[in-house]
Amino acid sequence: MIERAVPLPMATEGATSLQQLFLMLVETKVALAQSELLEALASFPDAVGHLLPLLHSTRVDVLLAVLRVVRHVGVRSAEPAVVRLSSHGATSVRAAVVTQLGDWSRDESDRTAVESLRTFLFDPDPGLRRVASHHLLACGASLSGERWHAAMRQETQVDVAECLIRLRPPDVVPDADHLRTIAAMMSARRPAEVLKVLLDDLSSVDASRAIQVAKHLRCHPRADYSRLGESLLADGRSMS
Repeated sequence: MIERAVPLPMATEGATSLQQLFLMLVETKVALAQSELLEALASFPDAVGHLLPLLHSTRVDVLLAVLRVVRHVGVRSAEPAVVRLSSHGATSVRAAVVTQLGDWSRDESDRTAVESLRTFLFDPDPGLRRVASHHLLACGASLSGERWHAAMRQETQVDVAECLIRLRPPDVVPDADHLRTIAAMMSARRPAEVLKVLLDDLSSVDASRAIQVAKHLRCHPRADYSRLGESLLADGRSMS
């Protein structure tokens, strides 16, 4: 059944062995076995080239197996096919993609990988947004002001928001720009903890403006916002 579902388009010597190894990789869940199979697959000339057509498969296990081979071999010719999977419906597939893009983003000349990582800042899965933001920090990537604000406004995770603060573009001025973003986040009912990340950044530049926002929050009808305002006003360190 697997052989029918996963045809390998090749007719060269060694094709049968390559196919058998790949089918074993699809089936096995044992990490040590996966590692040994990857080593064996890597010994075949252009193994990735033979397997790339399988990145159009509808089977998640097949896609994950091919992506494991791609990452192990590290062939750049696979990049366009891998990038196309950035919007795949399965979180596990997107997770494998963002990990591979992170590896490629270490090459400063690889703009495609970096740009694709930027799109992951808007992935519905918070874990993938977290991975993407860390990779972007690691490779020294930049964000446009528009994209930064959009990512910050929609964020719900504190650790991702903290990464975004570190990715803040030089042309984004914390006082005025942050106030607009804070207002947008409040209207979208974002978590108070994420608002605090922005307010802490604002207070490092304009403490008096941050205090004004905290006073406004203290009177907010949402209990978590009002508690945030109270805590910021009570904590002199946050406003210093």
